[in-house]
Amino acid sequence: MKTPIAPRDSWITISPGQSIHIDKKLAKDWQLQVKALREIRGNVIAISIEIEIILDQLIQNLFYPKGYITGDEEKIKKIFDHFILKERPMTFNSKISLFRRLTKEHYLLLGKDLKDLADNMDRIREIINRFAHNTLAFFPEGDVTNQKLVPKLTCYDKEILLNDVYFNELNKLYINTHQELENLIRSVS
Repeated sequence: MKTPIAPRDSWITISPGQSIHIDKKLAKDWQLQVKALREIRGNVIAISIEIEIILDQLIQNLFYPKGYITGDEEKIKKIFDHFILKERPMTFNSKISLFRRLTKEHYLLLGKDLKDLADNMDRIREIINRFAHNTLAFFPEGDVTNQKLVPKLTCYDKEILLNDVYFNELNKLYINTHQELENLIRSVS
């Protein structure tokens, strides 16, 4: 049975007929988890933005390779950066799509296997959207006298258990994607 999305962020969610006893210990645990998860949410968003900015630098380098830019082209490069990469029409999703297209057609990327990198950026885009637009909820587990709260990100299509396994995988994804993008920038610069 699918659990409904919490109506407010960081609420405790119980199923029909389920009981919970919020004592001082559980209330304190709940407050600490809320604080920690909100900090994590901010970090997820910040790191995702960092990945997007590195992608911006890569795209800019592909359109304006170093060593080929004169003074006038530098002005055009700044306009390109401002209006194409930084303004609203070019979303993270659009930038990833552009990157996918460039991997097939740009002479500096031909012959490089970059599908996994593009897929990883898509995963990061999905993650930032989930954290930015869905609620955190806490689900009580255990006997009423000894319950613990299990944090989940409640999305319309699924619930994501927010535990060490999830965050370790997320950390690996961010580190690998960051390193691959930085290495790619160095190789095309």
